[in-house]
This record gives sequence, structure tokens and C-alpha cells, in this order.
Amino acid sequence: MKLETKIDLFWTAVEQNIPRLLKQPIHKRKDDLLDKLTSGKLSKDEAEELIGELDKDKSTVDPGMVLAVTLVLARLQQIVTDNG
Repeated sequence: MKLETKIDLFWTAVEQNIPRLLKQPIHKRKDDLLDKLTSGKLSKDEAEELIGELDKDKSTVDPGMVLAVTLVLARLQQIVTDNG
């Protein structure tokens, strides 16, 4: 298996599993964007918006969720860069 294929599998797992850990019913817009990320339908502009939302939350996120936020932010940066 090629390295690129392995990386794609990793990011697919991140997109499909981790965003649901970050959802909160009091943040409808952020939850909607996380759902779009999970379904693979997030645009570059929406990725940038979600980056801003998660950056705001980063300092107050539960310590157990830091890795989840970090992985989602990394994926969002890749989406922005790939569609730049």
C-alpha cells in the first residue's frame, strides 16, 4: 500500500469519526459544519469558518478532547490548502 493511500485512509477516518466527538447541541452552526465535514461536503470557505470556531474553543476544550480538536484542525487546514 502506498504512503499516499495510507494517509488518505487516515484522513477519511478522521473526517468520519472524530467530528462527532466535538459536537455540542448549543453550537448549531459548528455542528452543521462538522456534519458537512463528516459527509465530505465541506467547502473551503466553510472549512475556514470551522477553523475559526474550533480555534476559539481550543483554550476551553476538555483536556481529553485536545487531540480530537487538533486532528480536525489539521484536516481542515489540508482542505483549505488543497482548495486554495
